[in-house]
Amino acid sequence: MAGRAWTPEEIAAALDPAINTPEAWRTRLPGNTRTHDGISQKRYTLQREAGVALPFFTQGVNRRALRMSHASRSQSGAPQIVLPESDRPIYTSGLSWEMVAGETIVILPDVHIPYQDAPFMQQVVGVGLAWGADRAVLAGDYMDMASWSHFVTMESELTESFEGEVEAANQLTNALSQLYPRQLAWLLGNHEFRAVRETAGRFGMWALQRLLDHPERLQVTDWDHMLVIGQVDAPIRIVHPDRTRKNPTSWAREVATIYEQNVILAHSHQVGFCRTASGHFWAIDSGMCADGARLSYVHIKTKPMTRPQQGAVLLRCAEDGRIIPYAVYPESDFEALKRLYG
Repeated sequence: MAGRAWTPEEIAAALDPAINTPEAWRTRLPGNTRTHDGISQKRYTLQREAGVALPFFTQGVNRRALRMSHASRSQSGAPQIVLPESDRPIYTSGLSWEMVAGETIVILPDVHIPYQDAPFMQQVVGVGLAWGADRAVLAGDYMDMASWSHFVTMESELTESFEGEVEAANQLTNALSQLYPRQLAWLLGNHEFRAVRETAGRFGMWALQRLLDHPERLQVTDWDHMLVIGQVDAPIRIVHPDRTRKNPTSWAREVATIYEQNVILAHSHQVGFCRTASGHFWAIDSGMCADGARLSYVHIKTKPMTRPQQGAVLLRCAEDGRIIPYAVYPESDFEALKRLYG
């Protein structure tokens, strides 16, 4: 009778290997109905639980019967297999700084040592000092790494040595670390990544840091970005992506939209300021601190692209906790800017 519990004798009979025949499997048994193809579902389940080898003709059991049998095994208290978790780190956030009212942070993008524009950087640094800045961010491509490049456009670049680049980096870093004794961060740029790529990851930012005279003065990161966090607005993502676009702010605006953060973007060598379509976040193309006149590819080859533009950004945390970005260019009135918070 349908619904009647099986007796121990009936269960033993169901588990008897001698009944593993098509005829036996298609026999209606008490307390069970057959599947659409005639296979007894309960007999199938009992044999699976007992570990009895199933005959080849049970492969035709419909998928619903298989799912039901597996569910019955879980509900019957059978041992459950726990899958091992990954022991690898979870990448949630990289370097981040917090800002409080009255603080200033200077952001120097794309210095490209040894092609830096020292006079322009001196002007930017001067404004930062007048505002009391004691922290700065080297927003990627701090070193040009020309000796690691596959793109050589001048014969003079063939003689560029890595040792010479490191020496030039030492001189500038020693000066900047004295100007910004509290914190000096160095982000991974696409030019620093040349060494990472050529050595299959064996020579990263940590290795570049150790080559300098005073590595303890720098905070380096293998990430291409860092966050500046204020008390009111959304975080500010200072980022040096591995690629960019010709149109100023195009890439920065997209990054701001995706991450829902304000963005200061390096690498593009362009300048521009805009807001996202929602109006909630701002996006800045910060320009470069290299001397465009010293970059051979800009002058020797004719390309349908906007010429590199110099620029930098200063962040000022207002008394109400808002972080205000100030984009500066060679044409800026630096003396007037000094008086703004000086």
